[in-house]
Amino acid sequence: MYLKRVEAYGFKSFADKTELAFSPGITSIVGPNGSGKSNIADAIRWALGEQSAKTLRGSKMEDVIFSGSGSRKPLGFAEVTLVFDNSDRYLPVDFLEVQVTRRVYRSGASEFLISGVPCRLRDIHILFMDTGLGKSGYSVIEQGKIDGILAAGSEQRRAFFEEAAGIHRYKTRRNETERRLDAVGKIQERLRDLVAELGRQLEPLAKRADEARKFQNYSNELSALEIGLILTELDKSETVKGGLLDKLTHAEARLSDMKRQHSMLEDQLVREKASLAELEDVREEIHTQLTELGSEIEGTESKVGTASVRLASLEDQLVSLKASSEKNMTALTHSQRELEKMRSLLIGLNAELEEAREHLKAGESGEESITGQLDEEREREERLKVDVIDVLSELAEVKNELARRKMADEAEERQVERDRQLLEQAQQELDNLSSQLEHNTGCLEELNTRKQRLSQEMAKAEEELQYARDRLGRLYEVQRELERQTQAKSLELEACRLQARKGRLYPEGTRAVMTAVRRGALDGVIGTLADVIQVPGEYEHAIEAALGRSLYNIVVETENNAKAIVAYLKERKLGRATLLPLDLINPFGFPTRHSHVLKMPGVRGIASGLVSYDETVKKAVEFSLGRILVADDLDVAVMAARASNRSLKIVTLDGDVVFPGGAISGGSKAARPETRLLEARRRLSDLELDEKRLREEGARVIQQIEQAKDMIRGREKLCNDLSSEWRSIELENASLRAVQAERRRELDKSRLRVEMLRSELESRVRSCISPDDTGPRLEQRYEELTVTAEEMSEIQAKLSKRIRELSSARDEAMRDITATKVTIAAKSQEAENLRRQISAVEASIFELASEVDATRREITRLDDLISEACPRLEESKAHLDALRKMRLELDGKLSSVRDRRRGAIRSISEKEGTSKALQVEIGELEKDETALRLRRVEVLEGTRRMVDELARIYRMTPEEARRQVGPAQYENIRHRDDVREEIRMLRDKMDTIGAVDLGAIEIYESMKSRQEYLEEGLSDIEDAMEFLGRIIQRYDNESERRFRETFDAVRREFNTLFARLFRGGSADLILVDSEGSGLPGVEIVAEPPGKKLQNLTLLSTGERALSAIALVFAILKIRPSPCCILDEIDAALDEANVGRFADLLRDFAKEGQFIVVTHRKGTMESADALYGVTMEESGVSRLVSLNLEDAPYLRQETA
Repeated sequence: MYLKRVEAYGFKSFADKTELAFSPGITSIVGPNGSGKSNIADAIRWALGEQSAKTLRGSKMEDVIFSGSGSRKPLGFAEVTLVFDNSDRYLPVDFLEVQVTRRVYRSGASEFLISGVPCRLRDIHILFMDTGLGKSGYSVIEQGKIDGILAAGSEQRRAFFEEAAGIHRYKTRRNETERRLDAVGKIQERLRDLVAELGRQLEPLAKRADEARKFQNYSNELSALEIGLILTELDKSETVKGGLLDKLTHAEARLSDMKRQHSMLEDQLVREKASLAELEDVREEIHTQLTELGSEIEGTESKVGTASVRLASLEDQLVSLKASSEKNMTALTHSQRELEKMRSLLIGLNAELEEAREHLKAGESGEESITGQLDEEREREERLKVDVIDVLSELAEVKNELARRKMADEAEERQVERDRQLLEQAQQELDNLSSQLEHNTGCLEELNTRKQRLSQEMAKAEEELQYARDRLGRLYEVQRELERQTQAKSLELEACRLQARKGRLYPEGTRAVMTAVRRGALDGVIGTLADVIQVPGEYEHAIEAALGRSLYNIVVETENNAKAIVAYLKERKLGRATLLPLDLINPFGFPTRHSHVLKMPGVRGIASGLVSYDETVKKAVEFSLGRILVADDLDVAVMAARASNRSLKIVTLDGDVVFPGGAISGGSKAARPETRLLEARRRLSDLELDEKRLREEGARVIQQIEQAKDMIRGREKLCNDLSSEWRSIELENASLRAVQAERRRELDKSRLRVEMLRSELESRVRSCISPDDTGPRLEQRYEELTVTAEEMSEIQAKLSKRIRELSSARDEAMRDITATKVTIAAKSQEAENLRRQISAVEASIFELASEVDATRREITRLDDLISEACPRLEESKAHLDALRKMRLELDGKLSSVRDRRRGAIRSISEKEGTSKALQVEIGELEKDETALRLRRVEVLEGTRRMVDELARIYRMTPEEARRQVGPAQYENIRHRDDVREEIRMLRDKMDTIGAVDLGAIEIYESMKSRQEYLEEGLSDIEDAMEFLGRIIQRYDNESERRFRETFDAVRREFNTLFARLFRGGSADLILVDSEGSGLPGVEIVAEPPGKKLQNLTLLSTGERALSAIALVFAILKIRPSPCCILDEIDAALDEANVGRFADLLRDFAKEGQFIVVTHRKGTMESADALYGVTMEESGVSRLVSLNLEDAPYLRQETA
């Protein structure tokens, strides 16, 4: 595993998004003081979970957020992401790459993520525990920590070794176990207190429980006697009830006989009235037939006239449509010819386009080939120039030597003149390179300006993205709240619906009928009256008062359905129900003589007109509410009652009632069952509306969430686009910097050449001719060099010509490519325009074809209509004649029916007189029967009171009481005269005991069992504490073993590395007793070469730093860390020690990764990659990276 990448945004001086890529080996971070180098180490430490703001050189955690500069605003948050390569599965997660992200806001809120998943800080600590990268690890070492290792106490130094020993995990578990042990100890103390307290409470509670048991025994005896006495009274009531029942049966027999006679007379009346009604129906039917016949005659006459007019209109439309069809056919033929021409043109254009694209592809391929050849030739030319310069230099030397030997001052002057020309050429080349370098510098400055602008735009986009994410989070909260409210409303609505389905608010009989209807056991039921009407809120109390228990009346279709329901209830003894058969009930209707009451102020109207209902149940609603008025208040109702001569029932909006005859009912609104029924119906409606509203609000919130997601996606895309542009600028910047470096190298070479030429020129000017025996050899060398120079010049000329030819060929290819692209674009536009024209013509053809087809279909339809209209007209005329004959026949039948109706009315009047006399006699018999019934009701009421007393006091029925008392005890009580006296004595005994707490018995048993339970729990806790103590001891033993092994290994390596760094001497680690924790601490002693063994505090600063470095690397040798960050730990070392430190660093880098912040040249030389940190803009750090493996010339120059 190694640290692959660090990404920082808004952390301290890194205001822009900054990315540092690392690889195994050594990476050095360099830069001037105050440029922000150490902020990189702080960022890594912070992302790994550092919680001390002081360690991060701040006063509070928000100080790590970029606080702004002279030209920049402060940022709202800071974020650092560490990317680790985990291909070796060093970390215990199933990812090849592990990302650890930490984010902090100015509000103080923090976020931690592992591979993009939100987590806790503790999860990050656990992930890196015992890797050396933890919060107390040894892998992030700065200069202050080096001194801290030496200045720390022995206990603090031990913690450093414990992290290296990998026992932090055991200490964490031990601390957690200790916390649990402390918590269990507190629970143990609490349980002991509870057990003692329960023991103190149980003693007085036992006495109270004994008194309660005595009282309970007396109470049981008293109950038995009282129950027996009540049963005796019930038996006496049953005897009286039997005598009354015999008398009532005799009276009912006489009344039944009289009613049977009256019923026979009523049946005759009903039959005669039915005959009369049939005659009335026949009369009405004949009237209806005559009326319908007259209407039909008028309609037939109208049809005959209309058919004649319509036939003429159809013939006119047919002529017009045929002319329009011929015109459309002509236009269609013309459009089809135009379409064929356009399609031919489009095919030709497509072929030309394809040919042009092939030509473009070939041109681009040729251009790439020419460009490759041109680059190769230019590279050859550059190499040849260098060789030519070398040859010319040597040639000039030989030539000068020959001239000095063979020629006089004139030849020397000519050579000097040539040298001057070469010098001018070199100087001109130098000036050109300087101009190019200045141009590149300007481009770099322009790129930096663009980078700054992009950084600001990225920061703004990030803020907008964060705002959108926050808004999305708030919308999710609103959505969850709406879902919670919707769920609650749905549950409440479902409960109301369930209550409505089960009919819990209905009486027993009504509920049984509605249940049977739902099961399909009964037919023809429409619903209760409350189900079939819809009552506005303001009339709810009035309708409740008007209907009362009639709300439970059941509306059925026919009287047979009603009879079946009554039989069903009787057969199963399910109670009673009132039924409203629609074919039997006859609504009375509102009396017209009282219509003036409806116009009175404050009278709202007839109750049936104030509710809504379906027309199918109109008779039932009119029957129940058709004669009831609704008034504003009681005063208006009283005035309306007087105006109607107290013959109407009037209800007020508050539910007060004025009955016919003048009785008034009113007062507070009691919670009657019928009220709960309407309230439940209204509540159900309100809940349905609320649920619908919440679901609509939920849909709106979901829409807003989708909008927020779209906004987030848009801002993320913008951030990605800006990042891509920023990276492209970085690449261009790097490219320009590389070009600039190349120009500088060429500039250095040109300067060197100018200096060489200038020096050579000065040398020749100063030199004198001194011939010797080397002349022939120089002449031979001169000739060889001249030939070589000429050959090189010829090659250079050929190369220049070849380069010019290739450049011309490339330019020509580019011009050809551009022309081809222009041709393609023009042809494409022309083809697109032609396609649009074709689409328009095709649409026109389609419309014309459709119109022609529609016209043809209309012509056919008109022909059919004309063919059908002629016969129908003749039929209508014949039908009219037949209807006129039928009207004459119906007039004769009507006269005969009127005569029969008059005879039936006379017979009915005579039988109604006889029926009234029988009704008077029946009334007298009913009064006698009523008196007997009242007496029987009184006896029954007495019985009911005694039964209620049994139920209320003893919670049992008479049958249960008889079973409880038993036959023997009941007979004993029945024949005793002193039962009431014994009851009195038992009451006296109970009074003597006084008030007792019967619950004390149960409380005593409960507390006793609780005491036993707590004692068992106390024993379990003691066992658990013993177990936790053993676990802690095991953790301590394992930790001490690991510490000793690591300490011994580090001790050996520390001595070895100390001797290596100091070129001799020795050092040692010693365990010393500690007063605080009881664990031995660690002391360090050192003996540099030539000195005595002494404590580190007595060494010089450099020696102390070198000793601490030896200790750190000894720990890394024993417990290697996947990544180690060293922040200026070499600052106190001299050059010689820096070299030794660099050698040691290179050795350790073969097995690990080191990120070193340094100012020292020797440390930089050991690095595989360099990051430069600058502060071009005040307060904002910038990075410049260099991979030394890709720049070997720099290594050579450094060497």
